[in-house]
Amino acid sequence: MKFMVHGQQTSTTAEHRSQLNYLESCKEWVQQLSESKKLDGAYSFTDGGGLFIIDAASHEELTKILLSFPLSHISKFTIQPLADFAATADSIIEAMSGVTDMRHHIFCP
Repeated sequence: MKFMVHGQQTSTTAEHRSQLNYLESCKEWVQQLSESKKLDGAYSFTDGGGLFIIDAASHEELTKILLSFPLSHISKFTIQPLADFAATADSIIEAMSGVTDMRHHIFCP
């Protein structure tokens, strides 16, 4: 299952060195998850925060992954599950193909 995760820091670290250490740790975290194929993409926003595309087998695995993020204790995450476009479109087309056009229903003028 793929999840789009938007992350935003809720507070900052006070010391310059701490900020550098956290950023270095975050880069390592991204690298490790990318190598393990759990991270499909990591993007930063110019005004702060960022976006991850995480591939997790379950919600519980996603939780573990996010808790391992070095800034998780000072971050807020918004999570959106992702579905394959073609598969979703096929499901909608199949479901709608059995629905009649209500304009031709016997109770409609």
